[in-house]
Amino acid sequence: MGTRLPVYPESFPQFDYTITLTGREYLLRWTWIERSASWELDIMQPDGTPLAMGRRVTTATNILARDRDPRLPPGIIAAVALDGELRDIAVKSDLGSVVMVVYFEPGELVADAVTPLQITIDIPS
Repeated sequence: MGTRLPVYPESFPQFDYTITLTGREYLLRWTWIERSASWELDIMQPDGTPLAMGRRVTTATNILARDRDPRLPPGIIAAVALDGELRDIAVKSDLGSVVMVVYFEPGELVADAVTPLQITIDIPS
């Protein structure tokens, strides 16, 4: 269930790559913001045209919930703590080790817009 998005926090303070989500290609840029001790995600078209910029990566939320641009991926991008707890990313190395980011295709999850998104994922040992 869901596609785990690749992350490379060792490429601090920023890394980017192209990825296909729901049949469309996107450029994702991840940036560590020292001031707020958080990761931010930018989603762009492959040519660098901005679609959603500076979205803070936090657990229990759909990172794209406030965006309505039809060019964005139609699914849900969510950060999920591997231990199932609701937590913020405390240090840059938490991305990928303590918290993973997952893309859910449209219809893969039913989320209530009023309550936080809660996701449980079984990670094979």
